[in-house]
Amino acid sequence: MKTSKFFPHGLWVLAGFLVLLLGAHYLKTESPKSAGAFEQCQTAKKAVFNGKTLYTCTVLAVAERHRELVNRGARQAFLQKWLHKFDGTSALETEEGTLKAISEMVLSLKGRFDFVFTPSAVEQNEIIEKGQLAGIGASVAMPLSASERSNSQIRLPEHATPQLIALLKLDRARQTLIESDNPLVVIAEPDEGTPAFKGGMKKGDVIVKVGSEDVAGKSLDEVLNLIRGEPGTPVKLSVLRQGGKIDLELIRAIVDFKTTSEKKLDDVGYLRISHFESMRVANDLHKSIDVLCGTTSTLEAESVADCAAKALIVDLRGNPGGRFDAVLLSSELLLEKGNLSSVMMRDGDKIVRSDFVLETDALVVKEAGNTAAHRRQFDLHFPLDRRIVVIVDEFSASGAEAMAGILQQQRGAVVVGAQTRGKGVGQCTIGLPYGYAANFICMEYLAGGKALDWVGITPDVVSKRDGTAATDSQLDLALRIARGEAVSVADANTLATYEGEIKAARQQAYEEEVKDTLKRFFR
Repeated sequence: MKTSKFFPHGLWVLAGFLVLLLGAHYLKTESPKSAGAFEQCQTAKKAVFNGKTLYTCTVLAVAERHRELVNRGARQAFLQKWLHKFDGTSALETEEGTLKAISEMVLSLKGRFDFVFTPSAVEQNEIIEKGQLAGIGASVAMPLSASERSNSQIRLPEHATPQLIALLKLDRARQTLIESDNPLVVIAEPDEGTPAFKGGMKKGDVIVKVGSEDVAGKSLDEVLNLIRGEPGTPVKLSVLRQGGKIDLELIRAIVDFKTTSEKKLDDVGYLRISHFESMRVANDLHKSIDVLCGTTSTLEAESVADCAAKALIVDLRGNPGGRFDAVLLSSELLLEKGNLSSVMMRDGDKIVRSDFVLETDALVVKEAGNTAAHRRQFDLHFPLDRRIVVIVDEFSASGAEAMAGILQQQRGAVVVGAQTRGKGVGQCTIGLPYGYAANFICMEYLAGGKALDWVGITPDVVSKRDGTAATDSQLDLALRIARGEAVSVADANTLATYEGEIKAARQQAYEEEVKDTLKRFFR
């Protein structure tokens, strides 16, 4: 789960895109020879790529924020081993070599969720976080060609860092050039109201030209840059549809990426939250609940009692998580009060705990003996006397697990599905030179008072989805429970034993993955 820079109430909670504020301190006291490197970290954002600079700044960022390096002795040992490890070698002469060196350094800490964002990933994250993009609102993808698929069959550790994946050339969807046997295809019907919808684009269309430029021989990023542009400006696309060529003219616009979807299942409301990356997720959730309840309340005037839905199903399957503040705000809509989360975050040479407690009229933050109350952003928006059922799966992670845990522990929601990912830690993101960004574990969190790291959320009712079945068995089960079917929950001792076994198995599996990765790629 990503930490956020500013909490919506105006409270400084956690650092998100951090500057290396204490980097100079480390350079002076623990690595005086590298004082000049810190200056480069601040000035090399748009300079010509230099592997030594990027590597040095990444090492300093890890030392600055990583949870495993809170101890000064451990931090000094880390800097001594890694800061100058590749001096005098050719490892940092190329971007690929630099990323490999960074991967080796990162893997040494054995953090499952430590990685470095490449510039294109940073740009994409900013788009997702804002929830808006000036473009046409079409979902496109490139199926890998047969030759590329055969070349990509490389065994990869479950938790491989993104830069390692790129290094192994497995991130081919963004690197492979568009060809006749690997075309650019519209993979979903455009949402109503988007430029793609208004311009007549259809699912299955194959984009062959943007303006006067053929897309063949270009990368996906190159084509997307041609399609995107200033709102209100036209863009012409040529597509192949059912054997014929069609020319479309679309008008670019700001496209909002809605984070929730909803539907009425007779007397039960169903809503899906796709992720918590965007700052708009709580507002989307509010609107979805309004649709399901049949109300038209505003953010200021709630009408909970008028809700037509007799129960609510919250689908968090495949939700990878996202922003910490988005989770807290979303939980306000479904809770009157309760212990939302506790965050244990590194601050220099110590770990600081912050407790977030929701009261009927305020969010209370307790930290280091101090207490501050801040006005709630949202009031309760779904009746307390109605049942909530949450669906999760093995791909529900981080913020999704936090949301499920908060509702399970504080609202009495019934959780259905499979054991979740077990990501109970959060990363701080630190800007690096040349558009890169470091994303390293700096905190651990509890959800509703429960620790999630390695274990995740244990469903009250375990149900595995059959991917080949025509029906959604997990949703069917959730619907029966929402309508009153009795649920038998395991006792505390049985649950503790089960979760202990899961934690031990996952930790052992990850240790083996790290050893295997280091042996195979960094001999």
